[in-house]
Amino acid sequence: MKRLLLAALLPALLFGGLSAWSAPVTFSPVALPGDPVPGIDDVTVIDFFGFTVTSSNSGRVVYAVTFGPGDTISDTIGIGLFDASGPISLGLFEPPEGTSEIIGRYGPTAVNDRGDVVFTAIFDDALTGERETGIFNGSDLVVRVGDVVPGSDGAQIHSLSSATAASLNEAGDLGFAARISGPDGDQQRLAFIAGGRLVVATGDVIPGTEDAEITGLGLGLIALNDRGDTAYAAEFVENGESGSGLFANGALVARTGDAVPGLDDAEFASLVVGANALNDFGELAYRAVFRDDSTLDVGLFTSSAGLVVRLGDKVPDTDAVFTFLQPPEINNYGEVAFFALDSEGGRGLYFIDAAGVLNTIVRTGELFDDGQMVLFVNESPGSRYLSDWGLTFFMSLSDGTQGFFAAEIQRTQHAVPEPAAWVLIWIGLLGMLAVRTRRIRLRRPPPSAPT
Repeated sequence: MKRLLLAALLPALLFGGLSAWSAPVTFSPVALPGDPVPGIDDVTVIDFFGFTVTSSNSGRVVYAVTFGPGDTISDTIGIGLFDASGPISLGLFEPPEGTSEIIGRYGPTAVNDRGDVVFTAIFDDALTGERETGIFNGSDLVVRVGDVVPGSDGAQIHSLSSATAASLNEAGDLGFAARISGPDGDQQRLAFIAGGRLVVATGDVIPGTEDAEITGLGLGLIALNDRGDTAYAAEFVENGESGSGLFANGALVARTGDAVPGLDDAEFASLVVGANALNDFGELAYRAVFRDDSTLDVGLFTSSAGLVVRLGDKVPDTDAVFTFLQPPEINNYGEVAFFALDSEGGRGLYFIDAAGVLNTIVRTGELFDDGQMVLFVNESPGSRYLSDWGLTFFMSLSDGTQGFFAAEIQRTQHAVPEPAAWVLIWIGLLGMLAVRTRRIRLRRPPPSAPT
């Protein structure tokens, strides 16, 4: 954990330099019903398959939609994964006989700035006649059942879930969960594979312990950054007692029973992370259940700031308080985003900027643009919704508008003193920075990567 805390100082030095950042956003529609489908003539967007939308750190937005020549579900002729320039992958609901078309669905998707687009999909194999689930990079099938697990003694991938979320770094390395088996199909175990190697599997003994055995792999998500570092949550049994913990590069850095940073007499009860929980500087974001004054509470944490929000905290500019918090995401600026429910029945996407200020991006029951009320907002399950560039999400409004939207982060700089004085006043300066998130009128075209 000390390594993570020290590493977390680097974003401020490298990204901020002699400046501190605050971050309002600019909204853009990405894809709406009736929009022309990029790169395909005479068809339009019909529906939003699996709410799949995500972005790279430079702003390349990738999304999955169904499409056809009309505007109703019955007009649907296919499903595709697109960016602003055109189709990345196309699947047909009724593939031609003898082909290996993607037919079922596009699952969680990840994209980087070198051009990789990784996603999970169901496909028909023309050679075996079997329907399978695999992980693709664009049109290339890169992980499938039967592949040998790298770094193992001949273990093979036994099964993949269509909901498998693959993390992706800028080198094109993948991190994902799979059920693996021995060469003869026996000894099935759940495993994390990342950067071309087997990271951990159920049944492994935790390093540094005598008999603490891994029994589960949290939410089935492993984070992988550009340095090749990994982070994940796992359950274990030690001396007959169950527990859970956070692991960084295989080392146990926090576990049930540990003291909660910054809270007197509080200890962790369980911990989980998502696939976008570790930035390139080693800063980790996670959700934890903890005991505080003999009662259970839930909070979101980062390895540098500690507790950043907890149940009962007020939703900005309302009388509501948070009643449910999803695991957070973090980017290379140390900014944090999360989805949450509140006491007034609202569901929203929230953003904590580098100054530590909590902003509402969108929330049901609030006005979005031109007086339209937000009726529904949702993340793309398993796909990253916070990047260095901005946030992506699905939303429906009271005028009937629904679709994929993006919120590009517009950071502003504030000059601060020379490096010799920087360390002494950094914490105080962060507390002074507070720029509210503002709403901007929708604009077109959909966002694309900067040139």
